[in-house]
Amino acid sequence: MQPDSLDQAFTRRTLPVEINVSAQRDVRGVRLNGEEMSRSERRRDVWTDTVALNVGVNELQLATYDGEGVIGRDTLYTAAAGDAFLLPDDQVRAERVEASLVAPRVGHTATRLPDGRVLLLGGSRAAKPTSASDLVRAVEVYDPVSQDFQRLPVSGRAAPRRTRHGAFLMTRAPNPVIGVYGGYGGTGEPLSPRGDLRRFMLRRDTLVALDPALGLTLPGDLGEAIDGHTITPLAGPQFLVAGSYFVSEGARDVTFRLNASSLNDRSTLPAPRFRTPRTRHAAAPVTGNPAVLFFGGRLGNTASTALNDVELHAPREGETFGVRGGLPSSVFSLTATKRAPSRILLLGGFSVTGEGRTDGVFFDITG
Repeated sequence: MQPDSLDQAFTRRTLPVEINVSAQRDVRGVRLNGEEMSRSERRRDVWTDTVALNVGVNELQLATYDGEGVIGRDTLYTAAAGDAFLLPDDQVRAERVEASLVAPRVGHTATRLPDGRVLLLGGSRAAKPTSASDLVRAVEVYDPVSQDFQRLPVSGRAAPRRTRHGAFLMTRAPNPVIGVYGGYGGTGEPLSPRGDLRRFMLRRDTLVALDPALGLTLPGDLGEAIDGHTITPLAGPQFLVAGSYFVSEGARDVTFRLNASSLNDRSTLPAPRFRTPRTRHAAAPVTGNPAVLFFGGRLGNTASTALNDVELHAPREGETFGVRGGLPSSVFSLTATKRAPSRILLLGGFSVTGEGRTDGVFFDITG
């Protein structure tokens, strides 16, 4: 079959397909997604066609038949993504927020609430925290209307004491519940990666901790201690948790789907592994398709291992695709924000030398 590498996401919206059929019986025809393919005039064992691709994952169903009916079937998957390009300087605009954070922090999460405000959780006062005193316990919200930061009281149990964790909105009404999974932290020394899930309810501008400080253990053997990962919404109540950690023996992926259909549901499902292990990457969902794009990150514990590639994960199909071209340069600790259904804005991060980046990149997924 041509192309012979369907594990790469294509940046064009049409795909020329060539099928070379070898069979003991006389093959009369080949159907691709139910449509007849054209038989080559020069090579009678070759059929060709061009199929339209949707952004995200595409299913290709092949069927060969002879005079008596279908003699073979196969299902393949391919993907369409897009290209990344640098923004002109005059298109990168930043407007300073006059108000200051209640507590300076790095490695925190910012979760958009149903009312439009942004909830800030966790983080650290130091780039490389070594003790619990480095971790930020203060909880605050940013109101884009008043442009103010407000500290919120915490009720029930301790606020999250971790950095480089992931946070996600589990339920929206009547009171939003935010889940916090993984991260680097603890209550004493030394700090370590976390593998627990904690849930917090926002009720009358008070953050109510629903779980103890050690959090809940996820069932099965999918969830484990991880930091520098991403948590990305999929279709319905599912979220894709994805990251890697690096030890002397090599890299280990922690990728799984987390169900959050209710407060009591924390079941997990398998998800495809990375083509290239990574941490401190960015992620964004693909509109209209339960797939996720991953950008950059690090292939190790140092800045010199920064990546410039892009991957597309399709958890439902269990497939992972590389995206041709990748990013203009290697970067980690960047952010990915959807600016339109077909465009993702990548900002900030650090280069292979550890220097902070101020440029922006648009990743266009229209093909």
